Amino acid sequence: MKLANQIGTTADESDSARGDQMPSWHEVFLYFLFLGFVNIGGPVAQITMMFNHMVEKRRWLSKERFVKIMAFCHMLPGPEALQLAIYVGYLKRKLLGGVLAGLTFILPGAVAMIVLSWLYVKYGALPQVTNALYVLKPAVLGIIAAGIIKLGRAAIRNLFLAILLVSAFVGMRFAVSTFC
Repeated sequence: MKLANQIGTTADESDSARGDQMPSWHEVFLYFLFLGFVNIGGPVAQITMMFNHMVEKRRWLSKERFVKIMAFCHMLPGPEALQLAIYVGYLKRKLLGGVLAGLTFILPGAVAMIVLSWLYVKYGALPQVTNALYVLKPAVLGIIAAGIIKLGRAAIRNLFLAILLVSAFVGMRFAVSTFC
C-alpha cells in the first residue's frame, strides 16, 4: 500500500502540473462501461485500449504514470487489466470510483461470456459457427500483437531494458525446451 501511495503522490504532482482535467462521475462510469463491453483479446488488448483512451485520447494520465501504474498492477496477483481499471477509477474518483470502475469493467464481459457460452454449447457444432470463430482468431491475434508493440514502445525506454526483455524471452524459451 505504501508503494501505491508513493506512485499516486508522485504522479498526482506531475498530472496537476500538466493541467489534466478530472473526469466527471458520469464520464468515468460511461468510459469503464464502454470498456467492459468492448474488452476483447485478453489483458494485453485491454491494457492497450486503456492506454489509447486514458493517455492518448482523454489525457487522464501521462504516459510515464500509466507505465508505472501498469508495472505496479503486473506485480500484484490476479487480473492486471481489472486492477488497472480499479486503480485508475480510484485515482480519478476515490473509493467509489474504484468500485464503480471495477464493476462496470467486469460485469458486461461476464454477462457476455455467459451468453456466448450458452450459445456455443447450443449451436457450436454448426458449420457457420465454426467458420465464424475461425475467421475471428486472426483478428484477435492481430489486436494482441498491436498491443504488445504499443505497450512495449511505451515501457521500454532504453537499450538496457530492451536487452533485458530479449534475454528474458530467450531464457524462458530455452528453459521450457530444457525442462519439458
